[in-house]
Amino acid sequence: MLISAVAGVAFGLIGSLASGYMDKTQKDGLVADLRKMQEYCDLIGIKLSDGPVLIRLGIDADDISGEALIGRFAMIHERAYDFRKYAPSVMRTIWNDGKLSTVAQVVVTFSAHKRAKEFVQNLANKCKHTATWKKVFTQPWVVDLEDEEITRLRQPLSDLMTRDSEKLKACLFRQRI
Repeated sequence: MLISAVAGVAFGLIGSLASGYMDKTQKDGLVADLRKMQEYCDLIGIKLSDGPVLIRLGIDADDISGEALIGRFAMIHERAYDFRKYAPSVMRTIWNDGKLSTVAQVVVTFSAHKRAKEFVQNLANKCKHTATWKKVFTQPWVVDLEDEEITRLRQPLSDLMTRDSEKLKACLFRQRI
């Protein structure tokens, strides 16, 4: 289920590479940056159009310890800075480079409700990273496959930016006939 849900996001990469939005050098750099980021997740996709850079990563967390997940999130956040160069610029000032934000949404899936709840209560806030001045944000989305629930830990006002969670939920929990 996770693969089918996140695979749609991964195809966004193919679309952005074929759109003519980037020159050859930028495409090669983007592919290299995505490969580096993929060291920390099972699936990855990126959206470069319509404003901020949105990176969505998928992690099957059933066999990963809580401390290892916290470490992965820290590394994902550090790598997210590499994607700022792909963000469009608007109104540059002496205090700000004008780049729009970079958001890494990490979809962490758990098969068991108990493990998902434990992660949300004890570890998820340690996995959420914010660099306000640099406009780089890393946010966990916890998927409880047993109860078919998604818990998002995001920045204030990010609900205005991210409205696709219902589509993700519908795809993730779709029943095959």
